[in-house]
Amino acid sequence: MKHSILIILCFLIQFSAIKGQQKDTLESWFSKFSRLTNLSISPDKRWLAVKKIHYSATNNDTVLLIDTHNRKSDVQKFTAFARPTFLNSAGILGKDRMNRLTYINFRSNKKLVYKNVHMAFVLSGSERYALLNSSSMMTVYNKKGDPVFSISGIESPYATDKNNRLFACKRINGISALYDLSGTEPKMIHSTSGKIQDLLLMPSGRFLFIIEENRALVYDGKEEKLLITGLPAIKDVRYDITEISEAGTYLIEAVSTEPINKNAIVDIWYGNDPDLKNRNRKISKRYWIWQATGRSLKEITNHTFPEFSAIDSERYLFAYHPTAGHNYVHWLPQYKIYSYDFLLETYRYLGNFMGKESGSPDIYIAPDRTGTFIASEDSKKWTLFNQYSNKRTMINKDGLRKPMFSSDAGSILFESGKDIWRYDIARDIISPLGISDDKKVRILNYTEKTTQENKYFYLRTVNLDRPLLCEISDSIAGTTEIVEWSSPKKIKPYVFTENRLDKEVADARNKNKIYVLEENSNMSPAVVGYDNTGGKELIYGQDNKEDKIGKKKIICYKNKADKKLRGILYYPVNFLESKKYPMIVHIYQVQSNSANRYLMPEYEYYGFNIRTLLKRGYFVFMPDIVYDERGTGVSALDCVNSSLDALLNFPNIEFKKIGLIGHSHGGYETNFIATHSDRFAAYISGSGNSDIVRSYFSYNYNFDSPFYWQFENGQYEMKAPFSENKNLYLSNNPILNVEKVNAPILLWAGKKDENIAWDQVMEFYIGLRRNSKPVIAVFYPGQGHGMSFKTEEIKDLTRRNLEWWDYFLKSRTEVPWIRRQMKELF
Repeated sequence: MKHSILIILCFLIQFSAIKGQQKDTLESWFSKFSRLTNLSISPDKRWLAVKKIHYSATNNDTVLLIDTHNRKSDVQKFTAFARPTFLNSAGILGKDRMNRLTYINFRSNKKLVYKNVHMAFVLSGSERYALLNSSSMMTVYNKKGDPVFSISGIESPYATDKNNRLFACKRINGISALYDLSGTEPKMIHSTSGKIQDLLLMPSGRFLFIIEENRALVYDGKEEKLLITGLPAIKDVRYDITEISEAGTYLIEAVSTEPINKNAIVDIWYGNDPDLKNRNRKISKRYWIWQATGRSLKEITNHTFPEFSAIDSERYLFAYHPTAGHNYVHWLPQYKIYSYDFLLETYRYLGNFMGKESGSPDIYIAPDRTGTFIASEDSKKWTLFNQYSNKRTMINKDGLRKPMFSSDAGSILFESGKDIWRYDIARDIISPLGISDDKKVRILNYTEKTTQENKYFYLRTVNLDRPLLCEISDSIAGTTEIVEWSSPKKIKPYVFTENRLDKEVADARNKNKIYVLEENSNMSPAVVGYDNTGGKELIYGQDNKEDKIGKKKIICYKNKADKKLRGILYYPVNFLESKKYPMIVHIYQVQSNSANRYLMPEYEYYGFNIRTLLKRGYFVFMPDIVYDERGTGVSALDCVNSSLDALLNFPNIEFKKIGLIGHSHGGYETNFIATHSDRFAAYISGSGNSDIVRSYFSYNYNFDSPFYWQFENGQYEMKAPFSENKNLYLSNNPILNVEKVNAPILLWAGKKDENIAWDQVMEFYIGLRRNSKPVIAVFYPGQGHGMSFKTEEIKDLTRRNLEWWDYFLKSRTEVPWIRRQMKELF
């Protein structure tokens, strides 16, 4: 007996050592790699900043600072967690995870490091910055890094326009004092025996709203005096204030929330409730128009419409009920909107708007302050509305998306599958710009903001007095161009590359330059500069010998619906033509658009990493999946089978050793395919639905809504409710065929998952167990839909995934936690 116990203990110690060694080896390898992100450029277009991110637990993020005027100078480095901020063109600031802030002055090249920084405020217009330390001391510095003044006892709230103005509060002997910190010394502008609850500085920087416990004041920064607004005292209210005009017209929204039946013994759900998210709380809103010129405050009665929104007009507001009639067929409600003329105090019906770009009724406002806007009433075509003339004009062309008004409000540009289209408002004519008639084009140099916080109404504009900066993508050839467009006969090329471009572009065209981040599957991201003749210069790159050994092929195939699809086949490291290799198939939906993505070795939130698998001797295949009238699961099965058929002539793939993996929606697809296929030797499915009928009729706490919208008009693309096509849902439901799974499957979920209920994974496990199928389910009590970054859980899931594949695809069976399942019978 003692001898047996000794053997077991020795085995456990040996396994623990192997497990620890594997983790250490993996992390040591990960630490060799990094990626670049968050490229930005100083206002004078001289300095580039880019973050270098390490995904191992032992490294901090580093900011690289590059002087484009002096390429021979050393690249400066400092640590930062968030994106660094330029102090105009005088310097740059960044704060790391240890509350240390670094400031570098460009002219003197002086680097200053401050410790115990609680908050930092950047005033680019005045070229100053302010640091609040953990001892509540606020110090304001000039661009040289010299202190201008300090003030102690600073506490929230704070307010800044990030340009010239900074305000903060201080508690003095029971008195709340408000200070203007924008000058050469602190200036107290207001004090009260009560508590200052909030400070709201308007975008123009002139008016500061001061919200106290029992009143609201306004500080006029231009006149340097306090104004009484006359707003009533409302307990537990939150104010949102929108600047309608810089002259001083403001929409004031007061929001109060109180629980309903807080201590009730029953939770009641009504079938006609259009706002289930807020079923247990009452939200009350009141609105006023405040005009600084006449110091007038006028309340808008909202008995008919509980919500009003500013639309960048000095006369009109949108009036609507935010959830009226919402039946959750779409995630977000559609709006029936009226125009409210706050000068005449009248209402006029505008339309019932549907989402075109998302579930919400996306509405885009013209920048001429007239209240002209564009929206969709059928989710297919756009209609232009002029509120002054009460005229509406439908733009008679399909496929238009992402509208943006010209800054003079004379035209609207649209992106589409091919070219950019321009709608001339006065002439009611739409025509292509002639940038590219067969490729996808998107505009890079537009601006966008919401007209009011937490609303789906946008100001998206582009200045047509300047050339457009456009990206042209050729999905077939795998190339990307960036050009400057002035007219069909005046197109200036800057970038042409077969590499993947980061979405952020550092635009320095005033110096005939554009800087981008480029990457490819075998090339880590690099900063590259292009000039207006197409000339190319490597600004900063990382030379890693392991990046040069990758190989991939694009596999073209068709599904049974004759849809052209593609897949990415990655070859194992040190591939030999004389050998056969196992293959892992990863599924989701369309994946071929990531063919040029850099394969970064790292812990990923669902335990799957391509680079790690390639190094361990696997092919990795990522086929495209699209859906049709057959349903989500059946379509996925067809696409995956068709993609595997396209690989049958590849002699180096060991077709008896193929694994299938998916997470979330890919987990559902994996579950379904596992119940209908005999082509896989093992499966891994994470956080995926197993019973779509139960999921359809569930309440999703991640989206705070019933979940049937996701099936009818969301990711599942069923296009019909369950009641109208039950067979469609049943024929695409994995749990109904769970007894047909014929290969081992590893299931996992986080028990805090509110996106896909974790017990969907448990249900599939129970079904497999009941039918004596080889299954192991792994649950993480402290995790959600995926594993959190730099946790023990993400390392554990990665290890288990790798051991699972090695066990079933490479016959490395000395894995106790798997052997326990495979050796013991029910």
